[in-house]
Amino acid sequence: MTTLPAAFRLSTCLPRWDGPLLLLVLLTLASCGIRRGGAEDGRSKEAPLAATPGIKQRITVDSVPAAFPVNFSQDVAGNHHYIAYYDVDHNFSIAYRTLDEKVFHKTVLDSRVGWDSHNYTELIVDRAGYIHVSGNMHIDSLFYWRSVRPYDASAFTAIHYMTGEQEVRTTYPHFLQTEENGLLFHYRYGGSGNGYEVYNQWQPETKTWTRFLQQPLIDGEGLRNAYMQGPFYEKDGNYHLYWVWRETPDCATNHTFSYARSPDLKHWESAGGTPVAFPITFGAEALYVDPSDTTYGTGMLNGVQAHTLDTNNRIVLCNMKYDAAGNSQLYAYRPEAGGHWLERQVTDWDYRFQFSGWGSILFEIQLKGMRTDPETGRIIVAYDHVRYGEGEIVLDPETLTPLSVRPYAPPYPSELETVTTAGTFPKPVVVNINQDDKFILRWETLGENNDRVPEPPYPDGAILEFIELEE
Repeated sequence: MTTLPAAFRLSTCLPRWDGPLLLLVLLTLASCGIRRGGAEDGRSKEAPLAATPGIKQRITVDSVPAAFPVNFSQDVAGNHHYIAYYDVDHNFSIAYRTLDEKVFHKTVLDSRVGWDSHNYTELIVDRAGYIHVSGNMHIDSLFYWRSVRPYDASAFTAIHYMTGEQEVRTTYPHFLQTEENGLLFHYRYGGSGNGYEVYNQWQPETKTWTRFLQQPLIDGEGLRNAYMQGPFYEKDGNYHLYWVWRETPDCATNHTFSYARSPDLKHWESAGGTPVAFPITFGAEALYVDPSDTTYGTGMLNGVQAHTLDTNNRIVLCNMKYDAAGNSQLYAYRPEAGGHWLERQVTDWDYRFQFSGWGSILFEIQLKGMRTDPETGRIIVAYDHVRYGEGEIVLDPETLTPLSVRPYAPPYPSELETVTTAGTFPKPVVVNINQDDKFILRWETLGENNDRVPEPPYPDGAILEFIELEE
């Protein structure tokens, strides 16, 4: 379900996550290295903005795989709560309950996941109460189920097609509830380096899917593909989309950070209001935020981008790339007059995140997200760094100059980040947290293993736990 942008990515191939907040809590914490503007008074540390909510209740959902990470999904509709996940035997499963129940019921679908961290689950409930489910796809034929009856997760129909066209090499399924109360489904067709995005629309009267866009939204023209985040609908009345281009399946070939916006998902323009041809291609230079001089080794990594709107409803973006010395840094961007972007380096880390290759990798630098302080207008950038730990960078709202750094306060009790799995394993244990408002899913796994079977020993299973926070 589309609710919050992701704070973390565990795969170099994941384009964006426009579902509930997924955190992979890393265990390395240290001091912060921040690029600051001004004199010594810019070095003060500020307290986090919001108090941490307490825990209202905890319910065990099921046992799940612990040898590799893959994201789950959840949705709440009326008095009903649904979770799409893989059980300990790798079965695609649906857990469900009414909100006043203290136990989850279970339905098993006709699909099993292997060891691929790309193969997350996706679930949403439409306005009529039908439950739509997809997932377990990495350049595979489309998997799609729909509940037989509204709000009833005890029985699903295995349909495994929507329009019947361009559905044999699918990856990254996403359901999107539009502001006009429509339901869309989009996915990448093709492979890394030569894929494009397909959009379908649900027709509730006939209970069928049709093409929403007759052409790909973004097309790499067989030469490359866009790794996108969004579209995200914001208070300015626009959907916002940003991406890096990639030349091949090698994640080191990411380059050219780009952005577009649209009022209706069909008509797109640059931040300066210049309309762009459809489908969007690499040749649309008006959409470049930060063009690259090379297509290899830029330090840009799909998934390490974020956005917020400032108090004047201007888009502010954040991206990672290498600086002149070859170290990995975060940069903030805002559109200026004349179609130009203000670019500001906001960190001064003495560390290079060296990445390359195919498959899932563990991100050493991650963006937890961005937000705007409604009282001061300051821009907040939250990050996690393998050497410098977690923190929040406070930016001046006009110049984007870093003013201070403060500790990161998660939107849930910090105790949930504590690893409880005992044992010695070839890879570190991480905590997976999927948050949708006050509803949290928590489970522990080993880190990614490039989508291959991990070397033993590894944990046999982990507990998937549902946690509800206090209001």
